[in-house]
Amino acid sequence: MPEDADPHDSGAQNDRAAAELQAWFALGSQAVAVMEQLATVLRLELGLAVADAKRLLMVVLAMIPLILLAWLGFCALLAWLAVVASESVTLGLTTFLLLQLGSLFLLARAARRFQSSLGFPASRRQWRALMHSQAANSGETGQGK
Repeated sequence: MPEDADPHDSGAQNDRAAAELQAWFALGSQAVAVMEQLATVLRLELGLAVADAKRLLMVVLAMIPLILLAWLGFCALLAWLAVVASESVTLGLTTFLLLQLGSLFLLARAARRFQSSLGFPASRRQWRALMHSQAANSGETGQGK
């Protein structure tokens, strides 16, 4: 130990180090408290979101019959306008039928498009490209022998 070193200076450094360590511990405990509060808020908000999702599902289920009735009413109106304009009941019934078949065709086309995406087409293409490049790399390695 050097003779010119002050023993009080070493004690002051120890006090500063202890104070800094206490500050770090206090900061850590505050961070833990903030994380606990955030977790509590998230848990409560998730519970509210689940309850609202259930309510939203009930509202959507209640809307389905109303949407169907509105669609049928609209089609009946157009069919009635066709009957009034042409004085032909056959044309009115044909209008009603064509509206139903047209909407059915559009929905079936949308269902086919959505069904094709269920097969993961981009992932399959990526997998084939990976396998093709792997086969090409193994072929180059085999030719180099």
